[in-house]
Amino acid sequence: MATTTYGSPYVQSSDLVSGWPTSSLAVADRIDDVSFKGNGLNNQTASYTGVLLDAGKTVVMNVASGNTFTIPTAASVAYETGTILRISNKGAGTTTVQPNGGVTLNGGNISLTQYQSCEVQLVAADVWSPTVKPSVATASGLTLISSSTLSAVASLNVNNCFSATYDNYRILFKCSTSVARNVNIRFRVSGTDNTTAEYFTQTTAGNDTSISGSRLSAQTSALILYADTTTLNAVSFDVYSPFIAEATTATGLVQRSTNNTLTNIFSIAHKVNSSFDGISIISDTGNLTGSFRVYGYQNS
Repeated sequence: MATTTYGSPYVQSSDLVSGWPTSSLAVADRIDDVSFKGNGLNNQTASYTGVLLDAGKTVVMNVASGNTFTIPTAASVAYETGTILRISNKGAGTTTVQPNGGVTLNGGNISLTQYQSCEVQLVAADVWSPTVKPSVATASGLTLISSSTLSAVASLNVNNCFSATYDNYRILFKCSTSVARNVNIRFRVSGTDNTTAEYFTQTTAGNDTSISGSRLSAQTSALILYADTTTLNAVSFDVYSPFIAEATTATGLVQRSTNNTLTNIFSIAHKVNSSFDGISIISDTGNLTGSFRVYGYQNS
């Protein structure tokens, strides 16, 4: 027997003699399998672009951090009109279903949190429409997009955590360190840090009854924390419009436990109109241990 492009067996003339009963059963079993199970599973552990054999299958994304499923162009993958792609998110990281350049996904990108699924169907050349989508949140709130653990590392790169799904984000970062050090952030795009000298940071620090202020201008990164050798260095900050091609700003609060608790309030601006899809945490010396989480604010 031979098989179709999508893996289904079909009978040839050589199967019509001694091999006919077995061949006929194989075709019937394949029809039953596709009817009851679809065209099978394709398990992925990183961002992924669809291929021809995904037609009718369920692509299972199992990634701990933010990731993407990209719908390819007709020029690269010749799906037939009517083809359905199913995407299921098994991992903790949010899966963004997005079209490649030149492809239209009616209704825009689809964001899948853990255990959510969707289907998209090719309705015209390079035009896809969702046939099944996750329910849309009707109330304001936070959605976990990415969760990372730092274990004695000098930096952490988080990619694909900013997208068109959310305008604004909340980030929670907690760390411990054996050597006092500065901790900075940089915004990223396509896996690369933006290092232009366009980062500005304004800080107000409260220590006991003393209050002081400082400013850093035209830097290649933004200072968010002076990490002391204590049990707790905690930062929470909001990032505004990182994915939108405009100036990106952030405001935050630092809580540092020492013999006397120290609190910092800071604001950050990256003054170039740029679209960012990721962020980096960078220690100026030595290593950090802790946790890092990115949440998206629901737009409505």
